[in-house]
Amino acid sequence: MNPNPEPPEKQRQASRAWTVAVSAVSELLAWVAFSLLAGRKLDAWLGTEPWLLLVSVLAGISIGLYRLIRETTPPSKSGEKRG
Repeated sequence: MNPNPEPPEKQRQASRAWTVAVSAVSELLAWVAFSLLAGRKLDAWLGTEPWLLLVSVLAGISIGLYRLIRETTPPSKSGEKRG
């Protein structure tokens, strides 16, 4: 038994932080995997190997990182809505 248990609100905040982190990383990996598969299929179909694979993977990484940053950045205090 933990002699100094964290207050329930702190536990909820920690749980929320982990949930956001795991969700954001999962989305990043999903974008990269999707772009990898799409690039391979398009290259095979159009005979442009490896160019569409490279372009699509770079796009997938870029989109995934953008989404990761947007998901993990706290909202601004001015009340502006995040995209």
